[in-house]
Amino acid sequence: MTQHHLGLTEAQQRQMLTEGSLQAAGSGLLLYGGVRSFLRGRAPAAPKPASETVPDAPQRGLASTIGGEPIDAAEFARMKAAFEKNGGSILQNADIDAYLAWRAKQRGASNVGGVTHNAKEILLPTNVTRTAVFEEFIYTAQFRTGRVNKLIEQFGNAEAERLLEIEAAEKLIQNQRAWKLPQNEIDAVTKRLEQLRNVGGK
Repeated sequence: MTQHHLGLTEAQQRQMLTEGSLQAAGSGLLLYGGVRSFLRGRAPAAPKPASETVPDAPQRGLASTIGGEPIDAAEFARMKAAFEKNGGSILQNADIDAYLAWRAKQRGASNVGGVTHNAKEILLPTNVTRTAVFEEFIYTAQFRTGRVNKLIEQFGNAEAERLLEIEAAEKLIQNQRAWKLPQNEIDAVTKRLEQLRNVGGK
């Protein structure tokens, strides 16, 4: 994949695509197990982190709640191939669509556009938006660099999740032009950012 394909510089591509310190061996089976539990009418079991180096990572994963228009299929295929070339895995199917819809209902959101559980694996809906793709890539980088573990150790699970989502939202806004993110999706990101900051009394 070239920088021309995504409109990103080489440095930005290195920043967004994980090259890996955490390994996701076996995590796919755990994630699908959770989805299957949901389809049998039970709340899915929280997937375990892929590495023992992140023992207390947010059990439900870091999720995008930004809706919008689906990303161009050909462009997404290139992004997905690049992520997988670096050892990552993006999972999409009808069962995951149902699981993400359940997740949205559980957190009182109109949409869950993706979930990231570790540095190497992302769950995405089949009609994923451009902004959601980049947001989930940001979350993989937070896992890869140890940011998730550091914030959990400092503030606990719930506050760490809020801070990680704030950081992701800020990065999306800062890179809106470079990543060609639609304005309506950035408007939703900005609104979400305000809500996250207000929770912390900022």
